[in-house]
Amino acid sequence: MARKLFIVARGNHHLFRTLSNALRGELDVEVIYDRRKASGPVRHEGDERRIRWDIEERIHTIGYAVVRPRDDRRSDSNIRWP
Repeated sequence: MARKLFIVARGNHHLFRTLSNALRGELDVEVIYDRRKASGPVRHEGDERRIRWDIEERIHTIGYAVVRPRDDRRSDSNIRWP
């Protein structure tokens, strides 16, 4: 399982290819497109159960976000920004 997940804004093919090429040698990294339905930081309760507003905002503003799996032994956030 990837230890770092790069979530790229849907449709941003250039950034997706760039990150995929740059990180292809990293065994603990996976680059994926954002699969959520919302197309911006719209905050409607119940629209999308997977939305994390901090991730959504980062994807919307810079085109991607980096997410690490949550370690239940730690109490800090699982989000790490480059």
